[in-house]
Amino acid sequence: MRLQLLRFGLEADLSPDKVQTLEILDRSVFSRVVSSLLSEAGENAPEPYAIWDDKGKRLNPKKHLLVLNELPRMPFNNRTLLNKLYGRLVAQLELSGRVEDVNEAGRRLLNSLALESIDLWGTYGFDLEWNAEALLKAFSFVPSCNEADSFLDSCSAFFGFCIDIQLGMPLVFVNAKSFLTNNELDAFIEQAIFCGVEVLLLESWHDDSNHRGEQKIVLDQELLVS
Repeated sequence: MRLQLLRFGLEADLSPDKVQTLEILDRSVFSRVVSSLLSEAGENAPEPYAIWDDKGKRLNPKKHLLVLNELPRMPFNNRTLLNKLYGRLVAQLELSGRVEDVNEAGRRLLNSLALESIDLWGTYGFDLEWNAEALLKAFSFVPSCNEADSFLDSCSAFFGFCIDIQLGMPLVFVNAKSFLTNNELDAFIEQAIFCGVEVLLLESWHDDSNHRGEQKIVLDQELLVS
């Protein structure tokens, strides 16, 4: 996949074989780029951009990039991502033939609770259809993450989460290098490539270090690409 910033003729190649870094040193341009990617407005964004697939087909800008703009917090509780996880688990239950066992156990639980309302004046019941996905949502089945974990650990866990839900879109980290030492950045890049996750590091400052597996593009203060 390629991300193109149309005003500058800049193209960032997003591939699972490397981590792409885009340094935008003009702060106003950096701000516009982040806002534009979050808007998913493509050509109509404050900083117009386009996304292309590996066959050169232009893609709808909506739902083709996951922009992580609240670092160091990772979006493990994102409802859209969790719904993908629930769908994956239910599909596995169906393949194993165990989904009806789970559904029946859930119905027995609800019936047992409902029986306790017999002695009440009103009539009560559960206003939902019980199934395995409802169980996962009701009991907040989410990735296990310790708040004391390092940012690197959280990123590694999120890469695994992306594999499990078959996310299928690049991750755009906004100023992630601010939270990583040089050694941690090496480990971050290695883990992203190992997991086959497409990653773009969108940075507002210049990093002189060279990291194995990283490809860097710089849009400098004069808006020149190097």
